[in-house]
Amino acid sequence: MSEIHDIKRRLAAVAQTRQITNAMYLLSSTRMRREAERANYAKEYFLRIRATVKDIIRKSQGITHPYIEKRAGNRAAFLVIAGDKGLCGTYNTDVLKYALKLIEEHPVHYIETVGRMATEFFVRRGIYPDAETLGAAHEPTLYAARDIVGNLLSLYENGLMDEVYIVFTHFDSSVSSHPYCMRLLPLTLDGFEDVESSFTPTSDMLYAPSPREVFDCLVPQCAVGLVFAALVQSSASEHSARMNAMQSATENADEMSEKLTREYQSQRQLSITNEIIEISSGAESASAYGREQERNRREDSL
Repeated sequence: MSEIHDIKRRLAAVAQTRQITNAMYLLSSTRMRREAERANYAKEYFLRIRATVKDIIRKSQGITHPYIEKRAGNRAAFLVIAGDKGLCGTYNTDVLKYALKLIEEHPVHYIETVGRMATEFFVRRGIYPDAETLGAAHEPTLYAARDIVGNLLSLYENGLMDEVYIVFTHFDSSVSSHPYCMRLLPLTLDGFEDVESSFTPTSDMLYAPSPREVFDCLVPQCAVGLVFAALVQSSASEHSARMNAMQSATENADEMSEKLTREYQSQRQLSITNEIIEISSGAESASAYGREQERNRREDSL
């Protein structure tokens, strides 16, 4: 009977776990659909703005500006975007291991993390982030993007860093995403090889009031848009990964429940069979004892 009670307890635990994972699946699927819509808009903006910047850089080969000049140093600032929570499959692990590999290639680096899981990942490895932004991974906002960009631009403009990178999860679809690294600064053509030009100007570009003032205004605004798009895509990827993970967990719970139910029924049937055998054996023993007593009485009467 102890085995039957153990199986019943396991069945109750699996049923409770299934309720939790199914609820998380439904919640994540709702959030994923909302974030996926935002991510699609953000991806379109992401591509358009990069294509526009590429066209401007291509037509500005003779212009000098700190934002478009490649520096000789190997000091790099990294904005690493992950989630605030787990239970989302390999989403956090994939992007953080990818970021760590890139960071190790730059002995002098600056790390700003978005998401509690990113901070904990680096701290466990003895790497303490220089800055941390909380909440933006769950609810991306332009305000958070402006705050992040202001900090990174300050490092670059003051000559403390030679390059600025964003490491995030690129949202492909509800079932597909992948870690992605984009160089935010400096803006050079080799960083836009994966982007098609949006237009082909037939004449030289004219900058008013001056090229430097145009780039001083244009690049920070572009950077804010790119960081915001990266935050939105990461959020959509996280919800998608959690939705898929919770769906798999719910299906596994269903399989485990079916297996335990079959085992419970088998053990219960075996228990009933043993009880019937014991009752039959007891009845047979009682009948045999009665016959023996009757035979003894007859022999005594003779």
